[in-house]
Amino acid sequence: MNNLNYGLKFSLISSILFSGTMIAAAIYAHTYFNDGVAWITRYGRFGSALYEIGLVPTVVSLTFAIVGLVYIVIHYKKYYRKPSD
Repeated sequence: MNNLNYGLKFSLISSILFSGTMIAAAIYAHTYFNDGVAWITRYGRFGSALYEIGLVPTVVSLTFAIVGLVYIVIHYKKYYRKPSD
């Protein structure tokens, strides 16, 4: 059960970090509209805000999600594998 617990914990941390990053970017993007600050037109307001907040939390979140899925798959293969004929 250890792999399943680790996988679920990594997935939970990933979702909390990712949602926090997206909420922060949305709030920061709103200040672009109010303050009249120029943004990168290729990414738009939200993409520019996400870029300025940092791509590190997004990359870390995606890495945690992948690690969590790997742990869940390992658990599934270990405990729910069909017996060989």
